[in-house]
Amino acid sequence: MDLGLKARLMRLCTDVGSAYSLAVGELLAVDDWQGILALEVKPSSYTEASAYKADAAIEALFCKNASIDFGVDRKSVAIRKFFEAEHRCYATNVRFSNYNSDYYPDCDWRVVQFLDRVTKRIARILGRPPISIRGKFGPGATYEMQQLLGEASKSFTVADKAYAKGITSDAKYLVGHPDVADRYVDPHWPGQCEQRVTVRGNRLSCVPKNAKTDRTIGISPGVNVYLQLGMAECFGMPLLRCGIDLSLQQERHRVLAKDAVRLGLATLDESMASDLWAREAVRFLLRDSGLWYDFLDVLREKFTEVDGKWVRLEKFSAMGNGFTFPLQTVLFYAVTREVCGEGCVVSVYGDDIICPADKALDVMAALRFFGHKVNEDKSYHAGPFRESCGEDFFNGVPTRPHFLRESPSTPQDWIKLHNGLVHRASSRAHLAFAKWCKRQIPLHYRLGGPEYLGDAVLHGHPWRIRVRNGMRQVRGIANVGREVNVCHLDDQALLTALLSGAKLRYEFSHELGDPRRRTGSSYLACRSTEGFKVKWFGIC
Repeated sequence: MDLGLKARLMRLCTDVGSAYSLAVGELLAVDDWQGILALEVKPSSYTEASAYKADAAIEALFCKNASIDFGVDRKSVAIRKFFEAEHRCYATNVRFSNYNSDYYPDCDWRVVQFLDRVTKRIARILGRPPISIRGKFGPGATYEMQQLLGEASKSFTVADKAYAKGITSDAKYLVGHPDVADRYVDPHWPGQCEQRVTVRGNRLSCVPKNAKTDRTIGISPGVNVYLQLGMAECFGMPLLRCGIDLSLQQERHRVLAKDAVRLGLATLDESMASDLWAREAVRFLLRDSGLWYDFLDVLREKFTEVDGKWVRLEKFSAMGNGFTFPLQTVLFYAVTREVCGEGCVVSVYGDDIICPADKALDVMAALRFFGHKVNEDKSYHAGPFRESCGEDFFNGVPTRPHFLRESPSTPQDWIKLHNGLVHRASSRAHLAFAKWCKRQIPLHYRLGGPEYLGDAVLHGHPWRIRVRNGMRQVRGIANVGREVNVCHLDDQALLTALLSGAKLRYEFSHELGDPRRRTGSSYLACRSTEGFKVKWFGIC
């Protein structure tokens, strides 16, 4: 960590003056990062929102900072948790394989009735299986990117994705049927069906989560994830019938969480939620839902590549699968609603669950029956604290801090840290720290502007307006993309990218005089960000 930033953080800890902040300051002075990581801020230890928020803001500057070496192999921890989840799913699969054969050993008849009600509720929610799937490209990488782009696989274009033709054998069998291909793939991905490359499954990858562990995700083959995302769209209308709009559900959860204590609601969060939906449990829950299970089962990956070795998955689908999120929303909602009954508030967004506090223990027991593990650190059904969808509330008072995920090094990093501290400042000490952050930005980059421009401008800083062609504008910082030649991709991939809304710039040699000839011409696409520049932004 930069010595200047370290010294300012030590001063911040002294200015806050709580027992926790002073302890962090002492450990910071001797670079005892593991000691800082061992200290935890728990809402149950506080009686006032202001005291909790001040300490939580200190913790947030360290607990997810990837630039600090805490002496923890986060990738190894994540992979170990991955296999722990697989073992847990295996036990769940053994149990539910009996249930799928209508054999319920040592099972109370009331449990059997409950399971039957849940499956019927899911069938009512989902309704008829989709008659068409409109696939789409997602923001993440695909399985083939590493082989296609090598070191550049972390920065890619839509054209690169359209060129990737990986597909699992089950999905290949499905889209190989002429009627299916004509309806689900060919109209939206021209020429794709003739160029498929069979792969066995997805690839396990790790992404940063916090200072203690990474998060594992499955990087799926290109065609699979294209169709999975199309399948995810098919959950939209069934969920709307339950009052769940995935595009607005996060905001709804934040409103409910703010008033949860007053309304008698609990906020529950599952640990490794997507990794713990066992395949036999999903098969059982969708047994009355017609072809829904068949579609999902064909499009999912049944194997994952871990450090070059293939592992057969006990889970149904991993995070990274295009339909995992809406599927688990349906399953968690059905189980929670069946436990709580009608006429009460039940809201679900992925693995974030809001339900009546007096039913929380029953919901947690039901989820454990399906193999899930409630995250005790993020589930609250008693006391003054609630958390949901990235917002924390202490007796209704917002207490979510700004998390420093990487030590700042560029003007953009300092602007982002400044804005986060300004919006979520918990004390005068944190506002003073925000002003210090602003002083680290070169003068010509200290550009103020309205908050809706995000981190392109400094919030709370004066700005200058100019008028051009009747439009009011202010200056801010914008990313500069690096254009690369994508002419190595075939015509069908370029056409698909253009149809998907990708911005490709076509250049050709004027000496040749024929823009249709590939020789002497090139398609350029923005693949990655290589810097930033000052530009004018239009404002209201």
